[in-house]
Amino acid sequence: MVNLRYLELETTGISQIPTNALKNEHLCSILTWDLSNINNNAYRSLKNFGGKNCTGQSGFIRIGGEFNFIPSNAFVIEDTDNTELVLTISNSKLNGTGFEKGAFTYTNKRLKIQLIGNRELKFLDEIVFGPLFVNSPNSSIVFSRNPLDCENCEMKWIIEKELVDKLKNPTCSNMKSFKNLTLDDFEHCSKAKSKKK
Repeated sequence: MVNLRYLELETTGISQIPTNALKNEHLCSILTWDLSNINNNAYRSLKNFGGKNCTGQSGFIRIGGEFNFIPSNAFVIEDTDNTELVLTISNSKLNGTGFEKGAFTYTNKRLKIQLIGNRELKFLDEIVFGPLFVNSPNSSIVFSRNPLDCENCEMKWIIEKELVDKLKNPTCSNMKSFKNLTLDDFEHCSKAKSKKK
């Protein structure tokens, strides 16, 4: 697959992608569906994915289906030209704990994560998503049909670290405006910690 630019794996029945199988600097787009074995680190070898060989287009990875886990180091992607990589995760069974610590720790590329219709994903864990904004400050997360539990204590870090603008079109399951949330909305988190002590 030396000069492969676009790869679609939606209806092939493939159940596994070996590590390093996608090591190809010309690759611009990968579409996969219902590949529960993405936790074999198939995307770890994507050096300069969606870069200078893609004629100015963003690199694009789409994954969806019944999977409920994304492992540590799943997306180890280097960046040499400051292009954007779009990662779409749709209609999965992922919940807030379905991302292992380190899933995006070594994603050193501007990343736009599109979360579409992941109904069980109610919060963003700081341990998972925090490093993304440290390593790649221009990254963003876009939501569609993916309501959040906006008063979940696991969401407080986004307000504390003033990262609200990094989340595009977030909606709250209680109909509150995410953009108008303040630390006062998370006072119950401090009280809960005090009770535990």
